[in-house]
Amino acid sequence: MRRGLPLEKQLRALEEILYAELNRSICFEKRTAEREVIVAKGRFEFKPLRSEDPNWLYLFLDENDRLGGPVVSLQPDSVSELLLRIANTRGVDIAIEDKTEPCEIPKIRCRCSTSLIIDMSKARERNLPILFDNLAKQTGLQFKVERQPAEIWFVTETKVN
Repeated sequence: MRRGLPLEKQLRALEEILYAELNRSICFEKRTAEREVIVAKGRFEFKPLRSEDPNWLYLFLDENDRLGGPVVSLQPDSVSELLLRIANTRGVDIAIEDKTEPCEIPKIRCRCSTSLIIDMSKARERNLPILFDNLAKQTGLQFKVERQPAEIWFVTETKVN
């Protein structure tokens, strides 16, 4: 495969390679399907939780989680980057649609406790609203889970005789 080819052509070439090398008929197909999305709205207005930590945004589930344990530090340059990093956090793994108002954000350091990542992996449906409620208090943004159509890649295999 050559670099720079469109993804669709790369996947078609990969299908051919898989068939030639493994004798497996794998098909990559982009289809529209419903999926859960977190929609973020509003204007970013940073409100630190504690006066002694005026430049830290905390991603946590409860106060004990926020104050203790090791953390992963992020320093996003925009609201979009912050949302993308949250969406890609292991355990969250859900797309966040950025419908926030454009704005400049100050240099904010973001702390994500490692226990949050573990807890999110165990009980995402229960913990996701708690995470976004705590985030809303610090950013002024609103978060809502919605089901929306999206282009998603499906991988299927047909049996070859």
